[in-house]
Amino acid sequence: MQAALYSKHSTGGIRLATVPRPTLSSTIYESTSTTIIRFFLFKIINSVFVCIGYLMYLLRWLIPTIPGPYGEVADRQWVLCRVHCGGVNPVDAKFLYGDKLPHFCLPLVKWFVEDRICGIDFSGVVIEAPPGCGYTAGDAVFGTIPPFCGSFAEYVRAPTDFISHKPKNMSFAEACTIPLVGLTVVQAFEDNNLTDGQHVLVLGASGGTGYVAVQIAKIKKARVSALAGSRNAEFVKNLGADDVLCYDHSVDILKDLHSIRSIHGPFDLVFDSVSSHDPQDSNFAYETRIHNSKPKLITGMYILIGGVVTDWILAHMKRFFGIDWFAKGRQLFWVRFPNSAKRLELLRYFCETNQLKVTIANRLPFTEEGIREAFRLQMTRRTVGKIVIEIVPEK
Repeated sequence: MQAALYSKHSTGGIRLATVPRPTLSSTIYESTSTTIIRFFLFKIINSVFVCIGYLMYLLRWLIPTIPGPYGEVADRQWVLCRVHCGGVNPVDAKFLYGDKLPHFCLPLVKWFVEDRICGIDFSGVVIEAPPGCGYTAGDAVFGTIPPFCGSFAEYVRAPTDFISHKPKNMSFAEACTIPLVGLTVVQAFEDNNLTDGQHVLVLGASGGTGYVAVQIAKIKKARVSALAGSRNAEFVKNLGADDVLCYDHSVDILKDLHSIRSIHGPFDLVFDSVSSHDPQDSNFAYETRIHNSKPKLITGMYILIGGVVTDWILAHMKRFFGIDWFAKGRQLFWVRFPNSAKRLELLRYFCETNQLKVTIANRLPFTEEGIREAFRLQMTRRTVGKIVIEIVPEK
């Protein structure tokens, strides 16, 4: 089958290649490499994950407070799917881990993901399924693929707890834009108990995650203030935002936020989809400015979905060891894919009841040029909504 692979020696770091088609009995990190060295490297990676698993079991026996194995699901089942569309996310264009490590580590990251299939989000049709798994051949589905396994391919082997039936009122292209961003927002809001009447500030409200955050916050009957560029202000307003601030027209964003606070009270939650380890984001310094502002602008949690290296270290500690060392009132939220089927069903309900609408910024073909252009557009950070790769072009 054809698949898009990370390739450090190819233009744009991407190439299309013919790789073995997965089966229901494939291993999760089965090699997609065309070279002997990389083939055996993937075998070593499989062995490392097994050894880490045994080590974690030992640690949990010694320290009972350590949480259960992340991603482990008893009797997990898999289905084989024909992929129709793949949704592009910033993490795809950053080589999966390029946004979590220092810039000088990028060559190492590229080496590690070499010959791995790109992509996490997908929509498609089940072509083979084990009995009693909840799916049968012909079912239209949407969801995610475990990292390093990749969704930008003609076929994928998907865990049933990572997928759900596709919204009936959506095309495959529309459905594939939802999983990662939708799960991120739903999980973050649920973890922080967002409730009716609370005041939410969404930074980066017109981006792929931000525009979903605005809509889901409104579904939860929160009051939403949103920050976006002036050219996207009308788009964000139409999503349901109660107040839209334009960072490129405002003389003083903090003054504008304080004006909103004086009328509607401080923010119960800030959802920051802008800040990251990228140097250009440090110029905004939204978190520092909002936290240090007097009187207080925020009384609850400041949620980041990107951050500096130290934030990602803390996020790993929290996920794998159950140790929360984040300062009070802030967290870097890391989406959870295992056992996400129920949340995907909730997102499907939001879509089918027209409470959640998607915006496709660009549709690009499943070619090397198409995927490179998708990644280039994603990295411009001017995308409104989501970018889609059409593996099976829709009529």
